[in-house]
Amino acid sequence: MAEHNTTFEVSSMTQLDNNSNVKALANVVINGEIAVNGVKVMEGEKGLFVAMPSKKVGGKFVDIAHPITDKAYEQISNAVLTDYAKLVSSGERTMRNELATDKTKPVTSDIDVSLRPVTGGKSVVAAGQVSIDECFVIKDVKVVKAQGKPEFAAMPSYQNQNGKYVDIANPITTAMHEKLNEAVISKFKSLEQVEYRGVKYAELGDKSQIASLPRQNNTYAEKLMNELDKAGVVYQARIGSNSGTTISVNAADKPRLDSINKALTAKLNPEQPKVENKPPKHSFH
Repeated sequence: MAEHNTTFEVSSMTQLDNNSNVKALANVVINGEIAVNGVKVMEGEKGLFVAMPSKKVGGKFVDIAHPITDKAYEQISNAVLTDYAKLVSSGERTMRNELATDKTKPVTSDIDVSLRPVTGGKSVVAAGQVSIDECFVIKDVKVVKAQGKPEFAAMPSYQNQNGKYVDIANPITTAMHEKLNEAVISKFKSLEQVEYRGVKYAELGDKSQIASLPRQNNTYAEKLMNELDKAGVVYQARIGSNSGTTISVNAADKPRLDSINKALTAKLNPEQPKVENKPPKHSFH
């Protein structure tokens, strides 16, 4: 991958009127395409420094969007602290920079996506991170799939004191929004490696008349599908390499599916005969 001349610009900043060591919050724009919100100006023992947005995970705070090279951190720090000094000297509480951001421009950032499957969640099916120009990482990116709707990429956010969710990082151009979503979903599709058996889902009938047996162990599901074939039950099986198998049938066939499932479970897990706990016999010589 060719070296990218990554830019970090402050779009806005607000001084905080409190007694904490957090002096200001800034929003930083990467390459004019992605906004990173909640970058902090902190006061420490050695003076001012910049801290990246974080979330509390397992009792400790973890950076969610942050540079991964010294050069990128230096660029962000210089941009933020320079504008903080201007804000303080201006006597104002807030400042906004008019950046030359073209929301219709093609994407210039290099994007790399890393995902892992998530099982057991209601709608989140994968999670991971996005790397920008190999110098900045956005974590806590999720793949969300609502029932009956296509998957989409969800960027990291946090819930503020008013109960509203605020983005930690988000694309600000149309092209970046589309490219980011496409890159995340494409990675998810390659991760999932889904195959299908049986008839097409649409051939089962209207969606309201379809019932499912979700997230079955793939080895067990193979046996169950063989039993459905023998019984002549029409079905579709969505076999995911990481998320198990979901078997769908017409709602009218659900009782037969449940019956076959129950019989197969009993066959594979027969009840063990009860052994009476009789006292041992003794021999007397």
